[in-house]
Amino acid sequence: LAGPLRDFARATLDPRALREAGIFRPVEVNRLLDEHDAGVADHRKPLWTLLVFELWRRAHGARL
Repeated sequence: LAGPLRDFARATLDPRALREAGIFRPVEVNRLLDEHDAGVADHRKPLWTLLVFELWRRAHGARL
């Protein structure tokens, strides 16, 4: 997610969209993205899970 998918992940996990969905804490997701981008921590697995879930949720109109 630090390579070609970086911008896509940031756009998909945009804080405003996450806030509207009301499922994930946008501040925490942004922290994971920032730490991953800075090389502070390897959050690729949780970020991938969040990204795929958010894409699935949008595709299926799922609301919790």
